[in-house]
Amino acid sequence: MRDLCRARDETIRALQAVQCQRKAFLLRHDIRSTGRATWRPAHLRWLSEVVCPTPAQQIGCQAYIRAVTDHTERLERLEQARTDQVQTWRLAPVVDALQALRGGPCTVAVTTVAERGDRTQFAHPRPLRHSLGFTPSADSTGERRQQGGITTTGNSHARRALVAGAWPLAPPPKSAGLCHDAWRRCPRRAKRAVGRRRYDAANATDRSAPEGKMPTRWLSPSRGNSGRFCGPWPRRSR
Repeated sequence: MRDLCRARDETIRALQAVQCQRKAFLLRHDIRSTGRATWRPAHLRWLSEVVCPTPAQQIGCQAYIRAVTDHTERLERLEQARTDQVQTWRLAPVVDALQALRGGPCTVAVTTVAERGDRTQFAHPRPLRHSLGFTPSADSTGERRQQGGITTTGNSHARRALVAGAWPLAPPPKSAGLCHDAWRRCPRRAKRAVGRRRYDAANATDRSAPEGKMPTRWLSPSRGNSGRFCGPWPRRSR
């Protein structure tokens, strides 16, 4: 199972390399796709219709496309073989238990169990952490001791699988909420200054507007502005 998982990882890296080479080939000849998603059915249809200026370039382009197709089919075969072999594996119950956790798909569970084997070989979590390279580095001089990042000296395959499984457990970013709260606490005078700068920027970018009239193109209002007019607000009559 370990060799099967590593063969899958090598196939993924080879597929990514061939995709980058194919993209670089098309960019060298200024051939660009009009679609957004790459390697989807629409993008594959567009690749089949690409015509290069010379026959030699056309042969090279078709070679890159065939290489991508071969690596994709090889990846599908390896994934199917891994699924079939896991069912008869002696550590299948451990894989099922890991998949019950959040962020533990089949790839993460099988790779972790295949690389580390039975967890009973570790009497304490510390040796397991050392074997995975999760131990923080340390710089000690006399009484001074400073810790740094992880050493990454252990099993890189198992470490990558565990990091990939930990991403779903990461908390969502809070920068947008913090900006919104800061904008609400901002004084009204500062908000009016921001509105004036937005109006000046929009007026400077839209030269087609007649003199004395509002420009037709505006900058998008911020979240804290609640979608209101982002230009200079009219003065209140006393």
